[in-house]
Amino acid sequence: MKTERHIRIRDAGMKELKRFISVIFFLVGSFMSFGQVTSPEVKCLAVDAVGDVTVTWISAADPTGIFVEYRVYADNGGGFVQVGTESVLGASSFNHLGANANANSVKYIVTSFSTAESLAQDTLSTIFLSVNNPGDGTALLIWNIMSTPAIITANNWYMIYQEYPTNVWSLIDSVQYGDENYRDTITLCNETINYRIELEDDSGCNSVSNIDGDILQDLIPPDAPVIDWVTVDTATGDALINWTESNAIDATGYIILEFISGGWIIIDTVYGYANTNYTKINALVDFQPENYGVAAFDSCSNTSPMGVPHNSIYVSTSLDICAKEVSITWNAYQNWNTGVLRYEVYASSGGAYSLISSLGSSVTSYIHTGVLANKLYCYVIRAVNVGETSSSISNKVCRFVNQPPLPQFAYLQSATVVSDDEIEVRFHSDVSAIVNSYTLERTDNLANPFDVVSVSTGGMDPIVFADYNVSADNQSYYYQVVLEDSCGRSSLISNIGRSILLSVTENKTTLVNLLQWTKYESWDGSIMEYRIFRSVNGVYDSSPVATVPASQSFYQDNIGDLVTNNITGEFCYYIEAVENVNNYGISETSFSNRTCINHIPIVYIPNGLFIGGHNNTWKPKVSLIDFSSYDVKVVNRQGHIVFNSTDANQEWDGSYKEKYVPIDVYVYQLTFVDAEGQFYEFSGHVTVVR
Repeated sequence: MKTERHIRIRDAGMKELKRFISVIFFLVGSFMSFGQVTSPEVKCLAVDAVGDVTVTWISAADPTGIFVEYRVYADNGGGFVQVGTESVLGASSFNHLGANANANSVKYIVTSFSTAESLAQDTLSTIFLSVNNPGDGTALLIWNIMSTPAIITANNWYMIYQEYPTNVWSLIDSVQYGDENYRDTITLCNETINYRIELEDDSGCNSVSNIDGDILQDLIPPDAPVIDWVTVDTATGDALINWTESNAIDATGYIILEFISGGWIIIDTVYGYANTNYTKINALVDFQPENYGVAAFDSCSNTSPMGVPHNSIYVSTSLDICAKEVSITWNAYQNWNTGVLRYEVYASSGGAYSLISSLGSSVTSYIHTGVLANKLYCYVIRAVNVGETSSSISNKVCRFVNQPPLPQFAYLQSATVVSDDEIEVRFHSDVSAIVNSYTLERTDNLANPFDVVSVSTGGMDPIVFADYNVSADNQSYYYQVVLEDSCGRSSLISNIGRSILLSVTENKTTLVNLLQWTKYESWDGSIMEYRIFRSVNGVYDSSPVATVPASQSFYQDNIGDLVTNNITGEFCYYIEAVENVNNYGISETSFSNRTCINHIPIVYIPNGLFIGGHNNTWKPKVSLIDFSSYDVKVVNRQGHIVFNSTDANQEWDGSYKEKYVPIDVYVYQLTFVDAEGQFYEFSGHVTVVR
């Protein structure tokens, strides 16, 4: 087909080579026929319905005006004979009536006559098409090549047209120049079908063959299809049949048969050569093996024998509750040409199916041991043929193992501080198990035994315990949960969780608070990070002030940048440990106790005010106090208060009653209370100058 790009490139190269050779011959011919009009280049021969031929050429050049006529010669098998002339120099075609080109191929040459007759440039043959009917549902088309080598400007592809119904022509395919044959698959019976071949030329004309055809029909039945596999759709319980396309390319459909009550019964028909699968809805594959066969039929309703039948695989189970074993049995898959290579046993207990065993071709049973109680197990068998080109899946069978199960895990999610006298413990339980009780135990030292804190019967996940008999501000605690199952079988003990104890030490000189804490123990997902939260003025930030890696258990909080703000002096902290996502899909957190420290106030009071100068306002600078208790006064020599404010941010500009006070020395008095409630009083002098 024309989609093969590399063939196009090769053809283009060949055309260029042919064009170069043609130019060489043209120059030689011109030299030999100097003083004559060169013969035209014949490009196309088109045969019409009655066998007449239209010859098309490229007009010759006559720069000296000596042209007399073109002479057309034809060879119908007995040698070239002149069949006509054309006296118009610009003419480019001639219609040869009675050419009889529908009976055989006719050769043509065209010459120019001026002072003498010039040599012809090309010899072209009409395309003569023969359509043969081999009687197998196809039409075999054969035709001749027009010239050797091909005309340089000729297209490299033949266009194949089909007439059906009468007077309706359709392009059905194309073949490359040099492949002068084509086989067309017939989808009709006892119908007259005609064909013609066309070859385009770059000059703009088309060469057209004669029309030929036949009454085509198919008399040979197709071969029997080969079944690839019969399998079961485990989601629907339907039977699926798949087979290889019939070797007879005119096969138009397939007949599906099923073995029922001792005989083969036609159950359905599938139309289309390439439709090679069928679904038997409401099949009995969940109750017994089912046997299916397939036959093919062609466009003339010729039917093949039924191919070798195949059967579905039926699997069943039985349970030994005491041994915790499921016995699985199935029938053999039959009639693969290569035979069965192996049987694969797949099981699912609620998730995806997994392969639990691969067995030999003669084994049709398996015992699944170690099944868990109170779980639903589903099984399918997969047969694989030798060569591993086909497989078959059985029906799905499920078996509930009705026995109280042991819990499969016991995970203490988190131990977190709620307050000084409360620690909350969260426990992730195996909700599929039956457990009589969950007992929370605690110790403050792993060298000592655990003591019982409380007992829960569960009922939710996670199970939440509260331990009120603690002093979380002074020490950390270790916890574990002990499980007792419903059958008195061996209990499980969870992992150990340890609460976080935080302590804070302040440095009054450097204004750095040192935080130290015990690390959380111990998560399945390990610790991802620690987050430090701080409250200022009694309000905790929603975001942590810092985050440190799991390997770090201390942090230095420099509050020096805060002393210029309205900070009361009390700083409180707590730590949040964050777990990586663990094997249970959980990412937990644990909070430490909350602890606070207080810093003494920082006070600076200017001793001068320069009205109109650089220091033209006066205000005490204080930090780390309770600003609701702030009060400052400035008094003149007469004892009158010239400035008074309870706003720590308000400045005095040296005015009193909208006039500047006289240059003098004034007395100030400052009082406030710090974060711990201690009262402070400061007094001194401020000099006002101008």
